[in-house]
Amino acid sequence: MSDLFYIDPSERRALADGTAVLTGSEARHLTKVLRQKVGDEATLFDGTGKE
Repeated sequence: MSDLFYIDPSERRALADGTAVLTGSEARHLTKVLRQKVGDEATLFDGTGKE
């Protein structure tokens, strides 16, 4: 199971190539609290029902 992180709907087009950049509190939680590294899986959602 992967962790779930919010991405702004306006950034959804960045996911077209399979990559996204998390910033702010979401990025801090992912790296500092969960200690995830490059290559670890995470699920992103945009608040409009899309993952």
